[in-house]
Amino acid sequence: AARGAKEPLVIIGGPCATFNPEPLAGVADAFVIGEGEETVNKLLDAVYEARDKGLSKEDTLLELAQLSGIYVPRFYEPQYDAGGMFCGMQVSTQVPASVKRQWVRELDNYPQTSAIMTDATEFENMYIVEVARGCGRHCRFCMAGYCFRKPRARDLELLLAKIRNRPPQTKKVGLMGAAVSDYPYIKELTQTLVDEQVPFTVASLRADTLDVELTQALAASGQRTMTVAPEAGSVKMRNIINKGITEEHVFNAIELAAAAGMKNIKLYYMLGLPGEADSDIEEMIAMIGRVREKMDAALNKGDLIISVNGFIPKPFTPFQWSPLCDVKTLKRRFKMLETALKKAKHIQVQTESLKETVLQAVLARGDRRIGAALLEAFRREMPLKQVLKEQGLDIEELAAAAYEIGRPLPWQHLDMGFTEAYLISEWQKAQREEFTPMCFDLCRRCGVCGEAQV
Repeated sequence: AARGAKEPLVIIGGPCATFNPEPLAGVADAFVIGEGEETVNKLLDAVYEARDKGLSKEDTLLELAQLSGIYVPRFYEPQYDAGGMFCGMQVSTQVPASVKRQWVRELDNYPQTSAIMTDATEFENMYIVEVARGCGRHCRFCMAGYCFRKPRARDLELLLAKIRNRPPQTKKVGLMGAAVSDYPYIKELTQTLVDEQVPFTVASLRADTLDVELTQALAASGQRTMTVAPEAGSVKMRNIINKGITEEHVFNAIELAAAAGMKNIKLYYMLGLPGEADSDIEEMIAMIGRVREKMDAALNKGDLIISVNGFIPKPFTPFQWSPLCDVKTLKRRFKMLETALKKAKHIQVQTESLKETVLQAVLARGDRRIGAALLEAFRREMPLKQVLKEQGLDIEELAAAAYEIGRPLPWQHLDMGFTEAYLISEWQKAQREEFTPMCFDLCRRCGVCGEAQV
């Protein structure tokens, strides 16, 4: 607010800005909602044109607000009721009532590899290659599966051409995507990399897509840990989240990994999912025990690494109305897991701080008041929790807020392309433990690919 007309605009993009920009609305002039490839150049053209015309900052931002996918917060004023609850967004008549997420229809029109190579980053000298974007699996907790629809794959030959001409300092190729093993040409790609002696790695894989060829290709490239994400330990919870993976899929992954020479297995789980009970944690513990037994039977004497985090409800998912699980309950369930596995041989448990879980939950579904408190915490070098307490707000209560369907939400003026009716339908199916099949050609369920037919 203190920046003058001659100072640079502050523009924010990326996944967090897309699904809920409100906590940062006080520090940004504009947000790019969705994928930036087809938006950024239009935005820059508009900025340069406004400069050439000598437009004021206010008029420049008004011009930007007319562009699809550009959200300018100053023209959208949040409203609160007498109890301090968000009750709607007052939108200026000069701008669109909602801001539509932009997404690229033809990925191959844009670069798919690392623009910068450096030894001073997390992925040191790794040549990252985006093989696909979006995921059509409909996991109900996952923001990426909703805010990056529809799933799109890149051309195999274009990828290989880029990889073959990668910078000489490259140590390894990293295959990236929301669901890498769902890439339709994953076997051809990985086998070619093995044949051409190109070291590569991938993130976690879906256990139900693994086969001998893919596993052996990963092992041949030097991968020593097979990582899969059951997310939940009981059949009931995997049905609720629509994961679509069975215990047998995980066992099959272990056998494939052992046969290929991979010693370690890493499993991702979440605690505190909607509908979870203590009995589901007991089933998770039992499942982990069976996985260890299966590893031992397959002569796979490596480590079993269990990564467990608290579930965080996110906007524009069917679980956006769900509260964060009560912190006391989360602590008790984490303790159940850690106590049960404490003396188990060759099992490592990795967990996230519950303080960070609460903070993430508050930021994920926060409104502009959270952003103002965050700025205050920064200025005063204080924890956000303390600043909120001074304002009469409890951070854990904010994180654990449950929203009624139909109640206005701080991010509702953004349009992700699918209907609220679709999200409600998925939320209700979760409560009934019903399965939703993955995306398919000519699908019209959610509305992203055309008029929704829920």
